[in-house]
Amino acid sequence: MMIKLVILLVVAFVLPTFLGKIITEIAGIGNEYKTSYLLGIITFLALFYLWIQPDVKNMQSLSDTAHHVMKCFEVLAAITIVGFLVLVNKYKKKKHVIWKEILIVCVVSFLLAGVSVCVKPNVADYTKEMVNTMYMQDTLFNVDPLTGKELADLDAEEQDYLQEFAESPFSVLYAVMVFQTKIIPAKLVSIILPFLIFPFYVCIYLSWGEYLFQTDKGKQIFFEIVVWGLLVMGLLQKWDKIFDIFGNPWNGETLFFLGILPYSVLTFLKMEDCIVEKKYFCVLFIIANCFSAKLMYQYGIFVELFVSIVFLIIVFLRRWYHNGNSYTTA
Repeated sequence: MMIKLVILLVVAFVLPTFLGKIITEIAGIGNEYKTSYLLGIITFLALFYLWIQPDVKNMQSLSDTAHHVMKCFEVLAAITIVGFLVLVNKYKKKKHVIWKEILIVCVVSFLLAGVSVCVKPNVADYTKEMVNTMYMQDTLFNVDPLTGKELADLDAEEQDYLQEFAESPFSVLYAVMVFQTKIIPAKLVSIILPFLIFPFYVCIYLSWGEYLFQTDKGKQIFFEIVVWGLLVMGLLQKWDKIFDIFGNPWNGETLFFLGILPYSVLTFLKMEDCIVEKKYFCVLFIIANCFSAKLMYQYGIFVELFVSIVFLIIVFLRRWYHNGNSYTTA
C-alpha cells in the first residue's frame, strides 16, 4: 500500500512539476515552483482528455482504456524526465530556496484535506458510484451508476443523464487510478484524493494572494484566511456541490469553478503585459485550458473560450487606447 501511495504522490506532484518546469523554461514565463506545478497539472489534464476521447466515443472497456492511457503516460513521463535532466544544470545555478514555501503548501493542504476526509460527502456528488461502477463492470459510461442498468435498458432521460458524465469524463481519471493501483474506489475517492487535490487549490489561491499583494505578506495571509473562511461556510450550510470544496473536492465542476477557472484568469492577468511577446504560449495555454476544462465540466470549454476572448478583447482595446493617446500627445 505504501508503494502505491508513493507512486501516486510522484505522479500527482513530481512529474507535473517537472513538466511545468520544462514549459516555463521554454516559454520564459517565470521560475516559481507553483507556476510550474499548476501549469504541469493543466497540461496533463488536457492531454488525458485527448487520450481517452477515442475510448469514450467507442465505448471501450476500462481495462483497455487504462492500458492505452498508461502507454501514453509512460511516453510523457520519459520525455518529461529526459527534458528535466537536460535542464537540471541550469536549475543548479539558480539560488532560490523554496523549501519553506513548499512546506507551507504541504501543511496547509494536509490540514484542509484532513477536514475534507472528516466531513460528510455532498449527497449530490456521484463520483464514487461512477468510479466503482466503471471498475466493477469494466466499462466507462455504459452502465448507470445509480441503477446498475446497461445503456440499452435505460430510457431517454436516463441515457441523457449518463451522457452528461461522458461529456465531462473526469471520473475516468479516477477509475484508471483505481484500476492501476487496485485500491478500493471509495477509499481512493474519499480518503486519498483530497490529499492529492488540495495542493492544487492551495497553490492557486496562494498565487492569487501573491499577485494581488506582491510582497505584503500580512495582506497575503489575510487574503488566504478570507478565501478559505468563505469556503469553510460550505460546512455550515448545504451548498451546491459546485462550491462544496470540502464535501467533494474531487468533483469535476468543483475543480473547474474553484480551480481551473480562477487559475486561467490569474494567468491571463499575469500575461497582460507580455501577451504579444508570448503569443504562442498564450495560444497553447488557451488550448490546454479548454481541454482540461472540458474534462472537468460539460460546458467548461465554452466558459474558457468566452473568458479568453473577453480577455484578448480587453487587452487589445487597452493597447489601442494607450497607443492612440501616445500618438495624440506626440
